[in-house]
Amino acid sequence: FSLNGDWNFIPADGSEGGTVHIPSMWSHGKCWDYPPQWAQVDCAWLERDITIPEDWTDLIIQIRFEAVAFKAEVYINEQRLGEHVGGFMPFTIPLGLAPGESAKLRVLVTGVSAVQDGYALLHPVSYPHGHEEGPVPRGIWQNVTVEGLPKLHISDCSYTFDGCDVTFNVSAVAESWSITGPLSCEPKPLENATGTVTIPAGHLQRWSQHNPALHMVEVCAHDCDGQITHRLPVRIGLRTVHIAGENLYINNEPVHLFGFSLTRHRISPALWRRDYLTLYLRTMQEIGFNSVRVHGCIGPAVIYDVCDEIGMLVDAQSSMWSSAQQGYLAGGQTFIDNALNELTEWIHRDRHHPSIIIWDTENELYRINQAWDGPGQQFINHFRKLDPTRPVMASGAAAWPHGDIIHNHCEPSLRNVIAAERQWVADNPDQLRPFIAGEWWGDTTYMGTSTVAERGGLSGFQRQPLDFTCQDDIDCALGKWFAFEIRAHRMMGIFGTFPFSIEIFLYDRLFEPNSTISVQADDKNPIRIDKVEEHPEPGWVNVRRLYVNPGWDSSLPVHNINPHMTQPVRAALSPVLIDILEEGCSLYANQDNVRTLVICNDSPDTLSGTLSILANGAEIAAIEVDVQACRQQRSEITIHPQDGKKHIALTASWGDGSAAQDVREWAVYSGPAKYNQSIAVSGIDQATETALRQRGLDIQHVTESPDVGVPWIIGDAELLDCDNVELYLRNSGKLLLLRQEHQPSFMHAGVRFRSSLQVNHAVSIPFGLSNIGRERSGVPYVNLLSDMFVDEFGSAFLGPWRSGRVADDCWLATGAEFGRSPKGIVGGKRLDEFSVVCIHSGSGDAMLSQLCLS
Repeated sequence: FSLNGDWNFIPADGSEGGTVHIPSMWSHGKCWDYPPQWAQVDCAWLERDITIPEDWTDLIIQIRFEAVAFKAEVYINEQRLGEHVGGFMPFTIPLGLAPGESAKLRVLVTGVSAVQDGYALLHPVSYPHGHEEGPVPRGIWQNVTVEGLPKLHISDCSYTFDGCDVTFNVSAVAESWSITGPLSCEPKPLENATGTVTIPAGHLQRWSQHNPALHMVEVCAHDCDGQITHRLPVRIGLRTVHIAGENLYINNEPVHLFGFSLTRHRISPALWRRDYLTLYLRTMQEIGFNSVRVHGCIGPAVIYDVCDEIGMLVDAQSSMWSSAQQGYLAGGQTFIDNALNELTEWIHRDRHHPSIIIWDTENELYRINQAWDGPGQQFINHFRKLDPTRPVMASGAAAWPHGDIIHNHCEPSLRNVIAAERQWVADNPDQLRPFIAGEWWGDTTYMGTSTVAERGGLSGFQRQPLDFTCQDDIDCALGKWFAFEIRAHRMMGIFGTFPFSIEIFLYDRLFEPNSTISVQADDKNPIRIDKVEEHPEPGWVNVRRLYVNPGWDSSLPVHNINPHMTQPVRAALSPVLIDILEEGCSLYANQDNVRTLVICNDSPDTLSGTLSILANGAEIAAIEVDVQACRQQRSEITIHPQDGKKHIALTASWGDGSAAQDVREWAVYSGPAKYNQSIAVSGIDQATETALRQRGLDIQHVTESPDVGVPWIIGDAELLDCDNVELYLRNSGKLLLLRQEHQPSFMHAGVRFRSSLQVNHAVSIPFGLSNIGRERSGVPYVNLLSDMFVDEFGSAFLGPWRSGRVADDCWLATGAEFGRSPKGIVGGKRLDEFSVVCIHSGSGDAMLSQLCLS
C-alpha cells in the first residue's frame, strides 16, 4: 500500500515546520507552495503514522522508497532500522512490524550539502547551490510503499535477448520457479537461490521505435508441493542493439537518432509523472524526434517505462557532470567506489528497458579534464561487464578511444570537427564508430535569453527590445537555423544529432508567469503541482515550465507549440529529407551550377520511384530513386539560371506530382567575376576558399602580412603574429578574422593586439547561415537574414565579444561570459552572437568575426 500523501515536516535545526506532500522536495517550494525559507533547510525529519493490515500474516513486511535526496535514515518509533545514501535509486528496509501493529514512521532526510561521508563527493555539481540546478534537491521525491512479500518469493529477474532466444536469470527464496505467459517454462529447481533458463522467442513481435511491442510474463515461486506462492510480473521488449562501422543497429536494422535532451534542471521535480511525460514525449515524437537524452540525472523509472511504451529511443546518462572531477580529486578511490556502487544499482534497476539503447557514463568529464581518462575507463568497463548488450559512451568525450560512440559537445565548427574526426578514423580503422553531434545550440545562447521574458515564463527578467519587427521574426529565424543544422547533420550521414535546449523554443508558455495551476491527486500517483517553479538565475538555459497540459486545467490548451519555430524543424525531421549538400555556394546566371542532391530515407521502408526536381516550377532533372531504410542516395543535378532571375526555388516531387517538398532557395547573381581583385588568406578552410573564388577573387595564401592594399582574411586566430598584424593595420590594412564556430560561449577568441585599439563600429550578422553573396562596398559579405549597424557603444560588451584592457599596452577581445544576457547589449541595442566587430587602429581595420562560412 502507498504511503504517498501528507507527512509531517520537522526541520532538524528547530525552525518552523509544517506539512509536506510525498512525493515532493521541500527545497523546491514553488512547485508545492511551501514556505520559501524551507529551501535553506539541509536536514529534516519526515514523519507519519502507519498501520500494517491485520491479514498480512506470514509475510515479509518492508518499506520501499523509489528515491530520496540525498541520505535517508529510517526509524520505526525510536528504533533505527537502516539508511541509504544516493538521490536516485530505490531501496527497501524491513520494518519489523507485525500484522495489525501501528507505529510512527520517521525518516531523517539530509541533503547532499550536509552529508559528511565520502558518498556526497559523487554530486558536487549535480546538486550545487544555485546556478544550473537551483535549490539543492532535498526530500522524499518519489513514491513510498509498504510491501508484504511471501516468505517464498522471487527476489529478482533479468533477461537478455540474442535475436533468437530469451535467457532469464532469477534470484529467489523458493523450492522451485517457473515462467508463465507468452514465454513459459515448467518449474525448475534453484541452485544457490538462483536459476537460469533459455526459451526460444519464436513468433513474438520484436520491439522497435516503429513497433514498440511489449510482452508480459510472470515469474513464479513454488513451495515444496509445487504450489505458486508468489508471482512477479516482468515486462519484456525483444530487441538487439549492436554497432558496426559508423552505424548502430536495432534488430539488425540501422537507425539514426534525432533527439532532444530532457534535462533535470529544465523539468520541475513535480513533473516526473506518467501522464505528463507520456504527453510530452508523444508531442515531441509528432514533431519528428525519435530519441531523448535523459541528461544529467538518473531519471525515475517511469520515464523509461513511457519510452518503452511509445517507442522513444533513450540515451540514458548517469548523474555525474563535468566538475564531478572535484569529487574524484578530493575523494580518490572513495569517490570511484561510491560511483561504481551507484552505477551498479542503476544498471540493475533499468537494464530491462528496451528503449535504453545507449548507456552514457557521464557528461563532459573527459572533455573538461583529460586527467579523467583513468576513472573514465573504469566506468566504461564497469558498464560493459554488467551489461554487454548495449553500447557505452561518455558524452562530450569526442573521439576518446574508450567509448563505443564518438560524441561531440559544443565544438567550434562542429561539422568541420566531425569531418576531421572521420578522416582520423579513416586513417585509424580500429577507431571507426558512430558519430553523434550532441549539445549544439549556437544562436540560442543569446537569442534565447531575449525570448525568456516573452515565452519562458520567468518574471522580473529585464532585457532590451530586439531589433526585429516582431517576436515571430525571431522565432522564424531561429527555427530555420535549427532546421538548417539538423538537415546538414542528416546529409553528413552521422548517427545522431541532439540540438540542445530546442524544447524551450518549440513551446510557448501555457499560462502567465504569476498564475498557478493545480493538479488534483490521483490514486496511482498522488502528487500536486501548485506552481511552476521559476529558476533563481535569469537565463534561458534554466527555464522550468509546463510544456504540455495532460488535462489538468480544462481552460488551458493541451500544448502551445510555436508554429514559427516548429514548422521548419518538423520539415527537417521528416522521415524523407531531400536537400542540396552544398550550403555555401551561390548560383550564377547563364552558366551551369552543378550541385549534389541528397535523398535521406529514415522511414522504415525502402524508398523507390522517379523523383522530379523543379527549379521555379520547371523540371530540371528526373532521378531514379532506390534508397533502403536509414540510407541515403546522392545524385548530381545542374541548375542553369537565366539573366533576370533573382532567386531560384528548388522543389522535389514524385512522378505523380504528390508529396512536393521544398529543397532550397538561392539568390542568383549575374556572374562570378564581380570582384576582380586579389585577397590574401591564412588558415581558411577549403569550403570558404571555394566560396571566395566563386566570387571572382584571386586567392593568395600568405604566412605573414600581405602587401598594403590587399585585404587579409585569417581563419585561425592562432596564426596571428601580433607585431605583424599591428604593422599591417598601421599601414591601412584591412583584416578579417574568421572565428569559425557555432558555440562562442565555450570558446574564447583570444585575439590580442599590442596597442590601445578603439572600437568604432560593428556589424551584427545573425543566425549563422552561410551563403556568400550580399555585396556591400565591393566586399564579399555574408548573405544572411538581416544585419544592422551600431555606431555608438554604451557598454564594454560587444555582442559575444568582451572588450577591455588587460595591460596598458594591450587590448583583448574574448567571447562574452556564458549565460549572462546583458552582455549582448551594445549602446542600448542588441547584438547577436554572430557578429563582426570592426576595430580601428590608425587607419586600418580589424574585423573579429564569429561566422561559420563553411
